Amino acid sequence: MFKTTSRIGNYLYVDCQRRKLRIPHYKLIKNLTRTNIFKFEEFEDFEILAEEGIGNTGKFCTMMEVKVKFEGRVSYIKLIKKPTKITSNKYKKAFENAQEIISTLQFIKIAKESYCY
Repeated sequence: MFKTTSRIGNYLYVDCQRRKLRIPHYKLIKNLTRTNIFKFEEFEDFEILAEEGIGNTGKFCTMMEVKVKFEGRVSYIKLIKKPTKITSNKYKKAFENAQEIISTLQFIKIAKESYCY
């Protein structure tokens, strides 16, 4: 059972009461199970991945995603999939979402390590 208590766009849903998170567009990287719901206890680490470039029209981001590691599984939350101008609203919103996702995952990591969630 999963009941959303908070969410970040359509990228990350959190159930604080049951200590679970859901990644709706979960792309299976390491096949242990096909579920897109993960327990806080399974969460290990995360990192943000991004690629930028310069073109005729200025700076752009070609890819932005958050790599999330769980016990035996890795998931990528894709925020930007194609070249996007850094000055665009789409880029700014993706960047904001990335910051919120990272803050949420950092909170879960700290809570897990201190056993107080």
